[in-house]
Amino acid sequence: MRVVKIKIKDGIGSGVITGTNYVLRYFRDIKHDPCAYCGGPANTRDHVIPKGMGGGNLGYQNVVMACRKCNQAKGNKPLLRFLLKRIGKV
Repeated sequence: MRVVKIKIKDGIGSGVITGTNYVLRYFRDIKHDPCAYCGGPANTRDHVIPKGMGGGNLGYQNVVMACRKCNQAKGNKPLLRFLLKRIGKV
């Protein structure tokens, strides 16, 4: 597979994505997914494992759609800590 680099600016975010056509197709496919955390309408992308904890190097498998409220609430927290906090267990 050939590796390509594209610039994106799709109303959800902007930046440069480098990857195979498969990776780029993944980002196009998830664009209309609901928020991975609450199920509401999503308008941002989120790194499940935060970039500050090494998640920036994990590729497209670490990216989900999220609503702005959940994305900001999760911030730089690990996923389990965020979910436990949401249900009041932390």
